[in-house]
Amino acid sequence: MTWAMLPAIRSLVPEDFERALARGEIGIALQPLVNIRSGRVVRLEALARWQDPVRGQIAPATFIPLAESCGQATALAFQILRQASRSLPDWRVQVPGLRVAVNISMQTMQDPLFADRLATFLVRNDARAEWFELEITESTFMHEPERTLETVERVRRLGLVVSIDDFGTGYSSLGYLAALPVNAVKIDRQFVTPMTTDHRREAIVRATIALGHDLGFEVVAEGVEDREIYELLGALGCDIAQGFHIARPMPVAEISGWLEEWDPAIAAVGRRKIDPTRRARHTAAIGRHVLVADDEPAIVEMIRDILEDAGFRVVTAANGSEALRLVEEAEPEVVLLDMNMPVLDGEGFIAALRERGIPTPIVVMTAGSSARRWAAQLGADAYLSKPFELASLVDVTKRFATVKNN
Repeated sequence: MTWAMLPAIRSLVPEDFERALARGEIGIALQPLVNIRSGRVVRLEALARWQDPVRGQIAPATFIPLAESCGQATALAFQILRQASRSLPDWRVQVPGLRVAVNISMQTMQDPLFADRLATFLVRNDARAEWFELEITESTFMHEPERTLETVERVRRLGLVVSIDDFGTGYSSLGYLAALPVNAVKIDRQFVTPMTTDHRREAIVRATIALGHDLGFEVVAEGVEDREIYELLGALGCDIAQGFHIARPMPVAEISGWLEEWDPAIAAVGRRKIDPTRRARHTAAIGRHVLVADDEPAIVEMIRDILEDAGFRVVTAANGSEALRLVEEAEPEVVLLDMNMPVLDGEGFIAALRERGIPTPIVVMTAGSSARRWAAQLGADAYLSKPFELASLVDVTKRFATVKNN
């Protein structure tokens, strides 16, 4: 038979997608995201994949509009969530705290029943809200914003993390962004991938990272294709990276092996690579530390230099989540805590610390008179108002921490 004798393959229509979804032809691939500073895997993005028996692989750009046309976008979202939830408990054994991120369409976010269906899904599938993150495009908030915001708030009350995907492409106003009830923003690849050769794109990424942090968001960069981009993002203070430099999207069956082989020490930016056994011996030899938790690198370096010159041992964290881990690892004698940080802010850090029954003293550090107010409100042990006198920094640290023996 010649090619001329083969029947022509007609164009896809929405009914084709409905049948594919019903037959289980829609699967998922997963792409890891890592913390740039620590190199640790923090989540996996679940991406829909359609393998048609005749046409082969169908691109998402082709079938997502079909799903929306036939009203199956929400069914697709739950199909992805369901497939991810089957293996996620095992992956979380390998990587505690690992989440799966799922893209949610505008159509789904405007469905008044979506949050209720999501709550039912969690119960029926024996899944937990903290396992998942929902990614919503910035433009979603610009269509029927009141309904979308209500859905986001209900989803967050269930305990799910919500992030803005393709940040910078939606043309929303800065004033509107300030009011969004989300946890993170993802910088679109059109700005990230060319940033090492295009200074204007780099300027946009730099400004977006600063804006995201000022608004209290974790900042994620997608389209990280090589080490140069990865390290530049680290220098600019970006929190999370995703892209081919880390890993391409892969089938469910390959995730466990990839997580087993991933080495955070190789991926970490700006941290010395220390053998774990050597670090344990080192920590035992010198004793406990002062922990400085602040997302401003210049402030952290200044505080560390001053305290180390004064004879203290210092470890640092760029957000409350990392600080919480270091409290358990380094056993600091005191935490110097900034209140406004991405991922987990100062208030959330103190709440988490108390939930764990850890009695480490806290010194609140924030601007002006609000430092005293925060300290009183949260029951902190002391406070420092930024900008503070260097002598005050040393004096308040001495109240709780022991100077090392030289």
